[in-house]
Amino acid sequence: MKKLIRIQLITVIMLLSATVFSQSLFLVQLVTNPNRAELSQDEVNQIQKAHLGHIRLLNNQGILLAAGPFEGGGGLFILQASSLADAKSAIAGDPAVKANRFVVLVEPYTPSKGYVCQVHEDAELIMLGFVKISPSSGREQDFQIQKMHREFMAKKAANINIVYEGWNTSLADGFFVCSGQTVESLESLFATHPMVKDGSITVDVKNLWIAEGAFCD
Repeated sequence: MKKLIRIQLITVIMLLSATVFSQSLFLVQLVTNPNRAELSQDEVNQIQKAHLGHIRLLNNQGILLAAGPFEGGGGLFILQASSLADAKSAIAGDPAVKANRFVVLVEPYTPSKGYVCQVHEDAELIMLGFVKISPSSGREQDFQIQKMHREFMAKKAANINIVYEGWNTSLADGFFVCSGQTVESLESLFATHPMVKDGSITVDVKNLWIAEGAFCD
């Protein structure tokens, strides 16, 4: 009997482990839609209220790990889901997305530094730097770009306090979140990147407001 119970417990643990590891991480960027319809302030407020309600729903469902607005418009989500289709479906239900207020970009990624930690919804917001690095079309797997990008980051790492980092399709295609840097200082830093100079990669830098402690060691 004890042996049977033990086997059952092991089976349950294996099933739970399989569930955990079947979840992938997704970076979602909400970019303000330049072609969004003109709405009254009341309509905008109603959509924003529903948008925040959807964020709470995703958080309660365990899908949403972190969220925060970009300074100037749009925002960032980090989701966990079993597939890209599931991640896109979760975002498609957002009332602000349904109202075409945003252009939505959803990308799977693998974390390489830091962790996403659950924080109370009333936690104080802090400003961090968000940097998205994208190779030019067709060069996502170009080893030379990867090599030169790694070399550049290794030289500049001491100047950037990275608190969270993730990579998409290659070591030159991903994003990181950092503290203690202004948008201007980051843009100035990456302006010296040889891959930026020759157009092999683009770097998008934004200020991100997010709950303190959302990214942790």
